[in-house]
Amino acid sequence: SSGINAEYGEEWSEDVVLFTWTSFLVNESWPLTGLSELLRVPEDIPLNVVSLICTFDYEHRLRVFQKTSHSCSVCFEEHIGSVCLEFLPCGHVFCKTCMKGFFEVMIGEGSVSAITCPSDKCQSSALPNQVKELVDPATYERYERFLLQRTLDQMLDVFKCPRRLCENFVVKDSDTDMASCNDCGYIFCVLCQKSWHGTTNRCEVKSGKYAEICRIFNEGSEQDRQLLYRRYGRSQVDEIVNNMETFKYLQANSKPCPTCSAMIELDTGCNKVLCSVCQGYMCWLCGEKLPQKDPYGHYSRASGSQCVGKLFLGTIPPEWDDEGEW
Repeated sequence: SSGINAEYGEEWSEDVVLFTWTSFLVNESWPLTGLSELLRVPEDIPLNVVSLICTFDYEHRLRVFQKTSHSCSVCFEEHIGSVCLEFLPCGHVFCKTCMKGFFEVMIGEGSVSAITCPSDKCQSSALPNQVKELVDPATYERYERFLLQRTLDQMLDVFKCPRRLCENFVVKDSDTDMASCNDCGYIFCVLCQKSWHGTTNRCEVKSGKYAEICRIFNEGSEQDRQLLYRRYGRSQVDEIVNNMETFKYLQANSKPCPTCSAMIELDTGCNKVLCSVCQGYMCWLCGEKLPQKDPYGHYSRASGSQCVGKLFLGTIPPEWDDEGEW
């Protein structure tokens, strides 16, 4: 201070201008203090002084905000700040009534990640204490559960114990897909949630999951396919996909034999088909079993069946040869 006095005290003693003084303190006073660039806080000053200053600044800003009028971008009405909510860091302001309804809808739908500033393209998230202030305790508890689950879902090495009476959160082994619950002692596979089956055996896959595996394999990303391979094994996944493709083809192009249930495919010729397994005849149109002695009688008027005159309906008839034979 003595350096500042010596340099400027006499010059400013008669006419001190606030702006000039402020500009001097900000831009020119440092070299005259005689201090080094590193400022050391004396031991007798509380270490939380920065925290106290920040707290004071926040409380002062809050008091000013609560006494100021703001326009809600949802209901387009003017409200005093004490009944408004400000999103940070964007600074967008909405009335608490509108935000209460918004929070309750998002939590009810389980969309806690969508509890952001309603302004277009703004990604500022609502703080937990802001949500707690506006919703009832039961809704806030639901919000906390969703928030915890979302956080855990982002932690790729944390899983919930599959036992219903436990459901403790478990960290999986770093080298395998095994996890061991510290509460109940259950050792399980994090992929299939079943008892640990070792690294050589793949997760068991039931036939009811074949369609879902094929859907993920055909429509999912490369990462989804790699996860299927990791869980069920490449050979098993490829076999399931190939078998399902075959099954879809058979469903679309074949029918079961009424005698032995073997799948029969119609190629060319007529609608009277022969089963290669049991050597029985069936009608391709209605699926009825035909008599061995006269299978063509099914298509005559005398039979009275619904397939009268439809022997070649929808098929590709064989061509006659030069001698008038098939």
